[in-house]
Amino acid sequence: MKAWAVVFGLGVMCVLAACGESESSFAPNGALGDSAGSPSADAPLSGASDETRAAIGDAHTRFMTEMFANDGAQPNLPDQIKLIEELTTGAQYQRSYDAAVHNAETGRALVGPGYKSKIVNIETRGDYAVVLDCSLKQSELHSPEGTVIVAADDFFEFRTTKLDNVDGVWKVSDFVTQGNVRCYPEQY
Repeated sequence: MKAWAVVFGLGVMCVLAACGESESSFAPNGALGDSAGSPSADAPLSGASDETRAAIGDAHTRFMTEMFANDGAQPNLPDQIKLIEELTTGAQYQRSYDAAVHNAETGRALVGPGYKSKIVNIETRGDYAVVLDCSLKQSELHSPEGTVIVAADDFFEFRTTKLDNVDGVWKVSDFVTQGNVRCYPEQY
């Protein structure tokens, strides 16, 4: 399993070396998480100050814990859009905005606490960062009738979160699942 972490760490470094822009065509994975399983800022971080490290970890944690967790009630769309504006940018902003509007129009709602997440690695290049984490989506997307449309995860998976520093604030620009590759947070 540690070999997978090395492979994904190398993949993250390749992304940093090859990407001048943070936007991509990947779709978001869905619901997020609770503070009990919040990512920590204790992961390795290359080339960044402790302050930058904390800011990236905090931005990732807020995205994972606040963005998608819900008690099943239809969320207030203006409040959701305010949170989307605060936490995301670029392609992730547009996907999150479109999903919030679609869910409001169709009566869909998230049910559950969201993600448990453990940061495995953080890499930075200037105002661009990539976070590799090992996380478990705990929430489900429900129809207005209560039918599960998107189920919670059955196991922890590697996920990549890309962040851009926009006017001094780290915001998520992309969120990608690593092909359903299992991981074990207790190893990190």
